[in-house]
Amino acid sequence: MPQLTSLTLLGPFLVRAEAWIEFFKAMPGLRVFKIIQSPRFNLECVQTLADSCRSLEELSLREVGLMDHEFADPLCSLPPLRVLDLAIPGIGIDEDGWMRLMEKHGSTLETLDTSKHEEFTDRILQEGVRKYARALSELKLEGCHGLTDEGVAQFFGNWAYPMSTLKDETDDMDVDSAPVEVSPVSLEEFMPNPPLHVLSLARNHELSSAALTAAVVHSAQSLTWLNVNGLRSASSEALAQLKRAKELRYLDAGWCRELDDFVMKDVVTACPKLSEIKVWGCSRVRGVGWGVKVSQVT
Repeated sequence: MPQLTSLTLLGPFLVRAEAWIEFFKAMPGLRVFKIIQSPRFNLECVQTLADSCRSLEELSLREVGLMDHEFADPLCSLPPLRVLDLAIPGIGIDEDGWMRLMEKHGSTLETLDTSKHEEFTDRILQEGVRKYARALSELKLEGCHGLTDEGVAQFFGNWAYPMSTLKDETDDMDVDSAPVEVSPVSLEEFMPNPPLHVLSLARNHELSSAALTAAVVHSAQSLTWLNVNGLRSASSEALAQLKRAKELRYLDAGWCRELDDFVMKDVVTACPKLSEIKVWGCSRVRGVGWGVKVSQVT
């Protein structure tokens, strides 16, 4: 199959490292490679992928048990990618590795999934994603326990503005504060990343009202898919900001304990394109007053 350009596999458990290596060497024209749950996919495999497949544009290595910080070097040697999904690793890539990955691929990335990487931190968002991303439309940060409410809020609050050396932005983590001062030259040269279409902050228990508010305000005009499942301490006022995202088709707000029927009524009214809503674990939601029977609330 020398003309093969795309391969997607779910659960190739029995494929050994030697077979992956032979495959990559025989498929230099591969543009899309996506696998989920491949326990034998190791460092030598990803190194051969990087050496052999120089036309690669989309890469998804989900639930790869042997993935650790050493994967960063070969991933950085790949040509600039449009899609990078490294979710749910066995060990994960460290902070330095992620910084290098963003420097290499950030400007071309359209989709990024870092879910369950314990060392994906506020610093990577601020100095990696914010600095380099210019085309990102889908960002998934599920279960990244290195993130904080203040850090994520600052990231989204400042993402539309250029990095500045005139002020140490880490001194001010207030999402409601004015943008940092920048020079006219940096403003002229700066091209911000557009608002996101897809965003997941799910299962990050440190994230709360500030992060949610800043994220929604940043991307409200274009969000079509949003997952904030598990933001247990987000206030009803922050959750009410969801009504800004008028293009939403999908919303998972499960286990947001302050969500109630009053907020849901406003969200459903303001977002007429919603086709799927998940509110499992929201004990204050009964479907009363917003046209949904209790049996239809999931």
